[in-house]
Amino acid sequence: MLSGIRAILGVSILFVGCAAVNVSPYPADWPPVSESQLCEQWERTYVNRTSLTTLWKSPKNPDLGSAYLSRLLADGTTGSDLHDGTVRYVTLNASSLVATLYEEGGQVISTLEMRRNWSCSGNSGVVGVFSADAPGEGSIGLRVRSTLTISLANDGSIVVHDRTEFHGGIPGGGRSETWMRFLEWGR
Repeated sequence: MLSGIRAILGVSILFVGCAAVNVSPYPADWPPVSESQLCEQWERTYVNRTSLTTLWKSPKNPDLGSAYLSRLLADGTTGSDLHDGTVRYVTLNASSLVATLYEEGGQVISTLEMRRNWSCSGNSGVVGVFSADAPGEGSIGLRVRSTLTISLANDGSIVVHDRTEFHGGIPGGGRSETWMRFLEWGR
C-alpha cells in the first residue's frame, strides 16, 4: 500500500489539478556514490531507521521524515506511518536478493525474499519497482509507480533514490524524487 507521504502527495496532486513536480537533488554533504556498484559483492548490515532523507518533515510529526530500510525492501514504502520499532538493523545480500531483519540483541525476526520486485543488475546497483492504484471518486483514480535504486556510497553507507510517478485522473500527472541514506551498522 502507499506510504503516508506518497498518499499525501497524491491527494495534493489531485487538488491542484495540474502536473506536479517535486525533485530533490542529491544532498551535497553526503558522500559520493561509488562509481563501481557490483551489487553481486554486497553483503553488509545497515541501521534500519534513518532520518538522513530529503523526505518532507512535518513540524508536528518529524518521524514522517524518517524511512525504514526493512519497509523499503518489503513493499517500497518508507514505513514512517506504520513502523513499530522492532527491526533495529538489516543485512542486505544483494546478489541473492535476500534481507535478514534483526531486533536489538541480534535475534533474527524474519527474512525477506526480494526477487518479486528487486533486481541486482551488474554495475547499476539494486533496483526495485513498485506500482499501486489509489482509488478515486468516479473516474479519478491515481496510478503510482516507484522506482527505487540502492547504490553503495564511498563510505560504505547505502543511498536509496526514490523516483515516483503519478498518472491518471489529472492533467500531466506528477513526479517526485527523494533520497534516503542508511548507515552501515556499527560505524
